[in-house]
Amino acid sequence: MKTLITNYTFDASAKTISFDDYTGVDLNRVLLITNVTTNTIIYNFANSLLGGSVSGNVLTLTYNTTSMSDTDTLQIYYDTEYIPASDQLLNALYDMVKHLEVLSYSKGTFADIRVTPTVTPNMSTLSNISSLGGYSAGSLMKDLDNLSAINSNINNVN
Repeated sequence: MKTLITNYTFDASAKTISFDDYTGVDLNRVLLITNVTTNTIIYNFANSLLGGSVSGNVLTLTYNTTSMSDTDTLQIYYDTEYIPASDQLLNALYDMVKHLEVLSYSKGTFADIRVTPTVTPNMSTLSNISSLGGYSAGSLMKDLDNLSAINSNINNVN
């Protein structure tokens, strides 16, 4: 897990950084060190020109920091631990994928309307709304013509 190291001692003239909370530092876990005061990257694990070496909890930099100040603020990212996924977590993820698999079977069916976004029809496509599972415009208009007959009969039900 990437961690921001805030407790350190920077000796610019010696080109060293002491990790005060650690008894030993693994060079393979030092990710990036930036002097935020001067906006300069002084260590990058992926660049041999910005590397360094470790002895105990002290990192000696390859980069020449002698023109910097010991009080400059550093941003240090260190990979504190590697935690592989547990079998329990992997099984839970597998179960979740299996439960979501049902959505792949609904493609191309009426459930498509609920699963995938559709374009809202405008007036030019209103006659095609039955292809989306709705009432066609023609039958909808006929039903509205009968609305007055339906309303007049509501009070006549015994």
